[in-house]
Amino acid sequence: MIQKTNFPHFSEYLFINLMNTLKMHNHNPIDLLSTEADVVQWIALMEENNLLTPTQVEVLGNDSTHLSDVQHFRDHCREHFASNDSEANLIDVLTNTTKSTPLSFKIEDNNLIPIPSEGGTKGLLSLISFQMLLHETNGVLGKVKACENEECLAFFVNQKGKRKWCSMEVCGNRTKAKKHYSKSKASQHT
Repeated sequence: MIQKTNFPHFSEYLFINLMNTLKMHNHNPIDLLSTEADVVQWIALMEENNLLTPTQVEVLGNDSTHLSDVQHFRDHCREHFASNDSEANLIDVLTNTTKSTPLSFKIEDNNLIPIPSEGGTKGLLSLISFQMLLHETNGVLGKVKACENEECLAFFVNQKGKRKWCSMEVCGNRTKAKKHYSKSKASQHT
């Protein structure tokens, strides 16, 4: 079960959670990963929600995280999904990231778990890249969409193809309320 967090758009996908570490507040983007400590907190949260295993987190802790590298990777992924760039470009980036920090595999609780050969940023980005490559093979990456609320920076996996917003409760209701308000105000003027 996914817990409530300081990260407002939390999902079952590790890469979506990384991309959603930006949010809007009073029409200004806020980076939720503004220090190395934020990255460490984010990794701990991923472990709490079983998106990273204790073994993976232990290896990641063997080296330091470099905030700018994590932000650059996140921003590259966000740009890709926002602009619907060629899938081949993203696949090349993901493949090269996993090549630079190879993974080994360990069986834990009857699951095959990828373990990065290095900790810190390189290991984290290799794990995320590997998981994204797996999601490419099962069609998930093709379903990643940006929220249609212009005041929202969230991405989500659009499983059924009809979803427009990251959350109906938040962005969907806001958008519908704005439309209704605009229509009723326009009808008052006519």
